[in-house]
Amino acid sequence: MKKNDLSDLQENCFCFCDEEISREAPFQVPIDIPEGFTIDSAEAAAAVTWSTDNLSCISEPCLIQTGPEPEDIGVQYAVRVQGTVTLLVSVSPVRNQYGQGDGAVSVIYNAEIDQVVYYSDNPDDCPDFSGITIENLVVVPPFYGSPLSVTGTIVLVPEPDQRSYVFTANTGDSTVSVIDTDVNTLVSTISLSDIPTDLGVTLDKAYTYVLHRNANLVSIINNETLT
Repeated sequence: MKKNDLSDLQENCFCFCDEEISREAPFQVPIDIPEGFTIDSAEAAAAVTWSTDNLSCISEPCLIQTGPEPEDIGVQYAVRVQGTVTLLVSVSPVRNQYGQGDGAVSVIYNAEIDQVVYYSDNPDDCPDFSGITIENLVVVPPFYGSPLSVTGTIVLVPEPDQRSYVFTANTGDSTVSVIDTDVNTLVSTISLSDIPTDLGVTLDKAYTYVLHRNANLVSIINNETLT
């Protein structure tokens, strides 16, 4: 990106894409049992239905470093999900004080959402809210005066499929080539400030370290963004 373009972006208050990605939203919903009724925590089960009518998606432009020079700046889009997910949380079985009946008690809970779920090169790349799921439902017994509650996780966006890449150090032009092994295609060429001599990948596969032996320098590649 040219310096003039970068100045224009900075004047428009674009910041770097440094907000942490969070694809899930945990919740905890207190359940008040009506007087005269009981729930056995050992056998209690929770169920949740939900509505995303009050949820929206915002695409926020932000800056990424694409190379070693200060002017090597590109634009990505932080995909932010905002609003509320309305949950109808039920617990059963509910019985009267004599152990009779087999009903349920339900409450409505609004989970507030405001988080970046991923970064994208496409400004229109919003998630499909029909794909939202609820996972890890647990009925938590009352303790120390607190009511019985239900905890769980709203999965706003599933984890992306893990791609497999091969990185090659190109000593001729001080770059690293990134090859997608699923399709055997070059997907990115990353410019470096000096000749790469060796490569190493962290155990969690999150980063690739590039050694520049003659320059006493190490470059770090983010394997998710390939920058």
